[in-house]
Amino acid sequence: MHRHWRWLLGLGAILVALPAAGVPLAWAAQDVNVEMKEYEFVPAQITVRAGETVRLNLRNTGQFPHNLTIGTINIQLKDNLASGQRGAMDLDFTRPGSYDIWCPVGTHKDRGMVGKLTVVAAGAALPAQLPRTGEEVTPYLLGIVGLGLALVALGARLRRSAQHSA
Repeated sequence: MHRHWRWLLGLGAILVALPAAGVPLAWAAQDVNVEMKEYEFVPAQITVRAGETVRLNLRNTGQFPHNLTIGTINIQLKDNLASGQRGAMDLDFTRPGSYDIWCPVGTHKDRGMVGKLTVVAAGAALPAQLPRTGEEVTPYLLGIVGLGLALVALGARLRRSAQHSA
């Protein structure tokens, strides 16, 4: 019984450390990172599959407030995101379609802050939507490395504990 408590404490420590490392604890079926800055979305072309929950992870890397509106279904964040802020939208699309996206703040849409959200059939292949080099990759990589090191340390500690109790 003593070893089980140590394992649970180790797992709890990892779960507490994950958000600090920038790793979300809940994942949607499809996570899409979208950067908002003057006056563009990166990526501006987003493709997702119907029938799965989609989480748009929004990050304002610009200096002005931004938001994202999805046309015809008229969905947007409740509040604009100030510089440096993050937000998320969870969406469920039941069928394929195409939607214009834009920033509703001031004249941002007129200045070119627009894009396209395409929903393809369930099970369809998605195009690669990777972040550009040097952006978004570093925090996730650090989080994954940190998680790996924590798991190695936990495994070593559990092994030592098992050897001492035997």
